[in-house]
Amino acid sequence: MIAAIRPLWLLFIATMMAPLLLFSYRDFWVVTVALWLSAFPLAVFSWDWVKTSPRWLWALAALLAYALAATLWSPSDRSSDVWAYVILMSIGGPLLVHGKMRPELFLWAVFGAIVLLLVDTLTGNLIRSTIPPEQTPLKDALFVGRGLTLALLLLPAAALISYRTGAWRLGRGMIILTGLAAASAPVEVNGLLLMGGLLMMIATAFAPKVGLRLVVGVGITALLAPFILSAVLPPVETLAQITFMPESFVHRLITWRHVLDTWLTSNVFIGEGVRASSELFVTEGTLVLPSGTEIALVSVHPHNFAIETLYELGFVGYGLLVAAGFFAARELLRAELSRDMAAAIAALAWGSMVVMSLDYSMWSEFLPCTMVISAFAMRQVARKTES
Repeated sequence: MIAAIRPLWLLFIATMMAPLLLFSYRDFWVVTVALWLSAFPLAVFSWDWVKTSPRWLWALAALLAYALAATLWSPSDRSSDVWAYVILMSIGGPLLVHGKMRPELFLWAVFGAIVLLLVDTLTGNLIRSTIPPEQTPLKDALFVGRGLTLALLLLPAAALISYRTGAWRLGRGMIILTGLAAASAPVEVNGLLLMGGLLMMIATAFAPKVGLRLVVGVGITALLAPFILSAVLPPVETLAQITFMPESFVHRLITWRHVLDTWLTSNVFIGEGVRASSELFVTEGTLVLPSGTEIALVSVHPHNFAIETLYELGFVGYGLLVAAGFFAARELLRAELSRDMAAAIAALAWGSMVVMSLDYSMWSEFLPCTMVISAFAMRQVARKTES
């Protein structure tokens, strides 16, 4: 039964990759359903994966269990979003440990997604804007840019597959097309993802251990960000007067400062509850920048996974997150990896850390699903080499 259905599932993934990334972050139920179906591993109907799961996955499972408990005292009416992670954990765990897929299929799916995103970007979001539900042109442009962010997280795995299968021209073409799309889309983080990811990939290919240690260092810095930012950021009133930075980044700095200040007067040990930081968008009011632009004192989410974890889940949740990072880093540094595999992992880890630290809502399913699918594709390459 499973063997008969698997080819249809793989075909579904390949055909849905492009529209999923194009219509990502839209309040469109078909997109959400397709997202979960794309991640669903029909190759796996066994709980054997639990016995062989790495410690970092167990730590994440413990974090998820605590997040479920934290819905009990959350002030948000959207705290049930945590159940999306329950689905992802039950899907992503066995997928990474036992799932099987032809890597070449993934390669062509990512290529198609990048081409579609580039076409929509260059045509002023013609495709996305013509399909309901309608959004403002700015929203369409922004979310196509975020779809490109997801494509950039799939790119390291695609580059690895193109190198291993001898389709390097296709891989090089994808990198060039992604660069063109990143330059055209209004999401600044994409340029940092692409250039930083390429540099990380090249550096790690030449010196794998050094590159992986650098990635671990980036991860440690990302986890310590709440305490670093709390020590170095000036008061909100001072931040609001900054004029030499883009207003979107100034808004992030203001949000981080205010959320951290609010956390110090909240339930620092157990946290305020799942999605509690989103409530601050409504309750904390607005301020006016020197340009006359009125902004919310706190954005719709903190745009930083460590700050959001600390505020919503307290020291308990933050400690579990640190434990997951510790086990993952230890496993990564101990693994015997080929140069190309180490380079791809470093690029994916870099991209994930950048997005999670600058442009991530912890309870949005698109980014974690993309990370799981990208890691799954790399796992397929490793399996093919082992066999």
